[in-house]
Amino acid sequence: ILNASAISRSGGKFSLFTDGLSEGFLNVTDALWEEKARVYEAMGCKPSPAPRGMLAGVMDVQNEDYRYFRLMDGPGSLEHRYITEDVPVGCYLMSQLGKKYGVATPIIDSMILLASTMLKRDLAAESKYTLDYLDIGHMNHEQLQAYLREGTYTPKA
Repeated sequence: ILNASAISRSGGKFSLFTDGLSEGFLNVTDALWEEKARVYEAMGCKPSPAPRGMLAGVMDVQNEDYRYFRLMDGPGSLEHRYITEDVPVGCYLMSQLGKKYGVATPIIDSMILLASTMLKRDLAAESKYTLDYLDIGHMNHEQLQAYLREGTYTPKA
């Protein structure tokens, strides 16, 4: 989403590693990761470390071996699974979990809105991937923890 104009102009030759990484991109990535971490923590889960160090490291070596990263070409248009799947599944589910656990997700919600606006359709409304679709929307925190950690499913009453 942050590289939408570069993707649209690339003619199928866009690569996140050589064309998309910037300090601003990393700042948004950090903020997005921090939101996800707050949701995970509210759910009683330990989040994994933020990816900034890895991505910043890629920025440092881009010029040394450009050919390696050029092999990792990405989307040639916005109608790509990086947007059409990641937003209505990953972002939308994280937004719903944030609401369920009382954690604000303004960056994630902004990503959903921006992607939907760019594609001129409501990716969240089109998504079947809701907490109810996963059959966990009715569960309280304790029930969800039992399901996630022990496989003990609590059916809808």
